Amino acid sequence: MKKQYFILLFFLSFMCNSCTDDQATEYKMTDGDIQSRHQAHAHPAITDACNLTISIDACFDEVPMYIDAIEDAVDMYNDLSYVGINVSIVSSNADIHITCYDIPCFGGEGIEGGWAGEFYDGDDESNNIYINTNMPEVFECCGDDFDLCEMTGLVVHEIGHALGLNHTNEPDGVYIPGTPKKDRRSIFNGGNFCESGCRFSPGDIAALRYLHPPCNCGVGPNFGFTYDGPTCLNEIEIFGIEDLLFSQDLTVVEWFVNDRLSIINSGSQFLEVKAIAAGPARVCATVVNQCGIETTDCFFFNISSLTDCEGGGNDDGPWPGLVPK
Repeated sequence: MKKQYFILLFFLSFMCNSCTDDQATEYKMTDGDIQSRHQAHAHPAITDACNLTISIDACFDEVPMYIDAIEDAVDMYNDLSYVGINVSIVSSNADIHITCYDIPCFGGEGIEGGWAGEFYDGDDESNNIYINTNMPEVFECCGDDFDLCEMTGLVVHEIGHALGLNHTNEPDGVYIPGTPKKDRRSIFNGGNFCESGCRFSPGDIAALRYLHPPCNCGVGPNFGFTYDGPTCLNEIEIFGIEDLLFSQDLTVVEWFVNDRLSIINSGSQFLEVKAIAAGPARVCATVVNQCGIETTDCFFFNISSLTDCEGGGNDDGPWPGLVPK
């Protein structure tokens, strides 16, 4: 079988061919024609990967290095920051089933490393990823230095098709905004199976973030504060982002206070204020999470007319690690 056969069937494959230096690469989603053919049945690819499951066929017991490659590929996806992809390996009933197939080296045309099913036609058989486990033929085409890294890159590449990515260096599909127009380091380039490597390029990560934004984006109606403000006149206090509940996923867009406080210094991670008038005081923060969702909350406290609080005040400047931005 030749590569064209798989394209005709709308399979996305990974062959070892030569890529010229001037070959343009561009990130694209699954081909628009494919989507229109199957809109009535399902989405063109896995669109919710927050709880993605993968099963490994027993055929890989004969090629245990590929089991390691699949596990490493899963780790690569799970280690991505701010990407809504969380993958676990299960024994059955998985979203993706990875299995074996056997195909020879095509000499000068290269070798088919693997291909991904359609993932959108409602047929369980189309939810398979096929990996070429004819290792003598793979080594014949790729050489003896073909190793775990290339195997891992192949699995990552095919999972990417299931997640909606087309080949970066092929003309089909829809351009993904925010990705580079050319990326020869993309792990989703077609035709470089033997030298695929096992690392996402920055453009790969941008494409995955676009298709799969972070899971659990809501920041909640009230993020809250966990720290008391200054209670005496002229007292200085610093509020750090760690004093905001749920702060691990938040960045402060803006701090604001009422007229009983004066802002001395501020940044995305801290606020330094001084009490300048007695009475009810207010500190507020507008925060944004990794999904770009904003929310605002305030807390209130009272400033006394005293000018000297016992043990009070922090006039030593920002806390360690809280550097203005």
